[in-house]
Amino acid sequence: MHGRTLLVAVSVGILTATPLVACQGPVACPAIAAAPFLTIHITENLAARLNPLSVTATACQDNGCHDGPLALTEEQPASPGAQSAAAASPLTGKVGRINMGLLTETPIDLTVAGHDLLGTGIGPHRLQFAPNISYPWGYGCPRVVTADATWDTTGLRRSGP
Repeated sequence: MHGRTLLVAVSVGILTATPLVACQGPVACPAIAAAPFLTIHITENLAARLNPLSVTATACQDNGCHDGPLALTEEQPASPGAQSAAAASPLTGKVGRINMGLLTETPIDLTVAGHDLLGTGIGPHRLQFAPNISYPWGYGCPRVVTADATWDTTGLRRSGP
């Protein structure tokens, strides 16, 4: 009887410990939501000759479109080392953002246009692309959907992975 009790106790101990080793517990996901913006990066070469007040953009996704003038700001360096390099250069790229309201993983149809400093038209340039999907906090947390495009002197292209 004593051996049977010991066997039951060991079995219960193993069955109790197995889930602790085999399965991870709940993951703490941050309560941060990604803003539903499509970001358009404008390269230094194009930004140097582009009239920043002339840029317009239209982004369509899931049968809804967002369009109008695109407010441009200075492109911010991604790292502290890049900040010192950017300060040494008088040319910097520009960035504009379109609030999509809700950004999904379905393709986006983007059109941008503008004028150079002499008034000559640049574009329209059109790009259809799928947003980026990532899991920065792991697959146990909600996915993050981002959309980035780059506009240079040759046209539009998808940015990112």
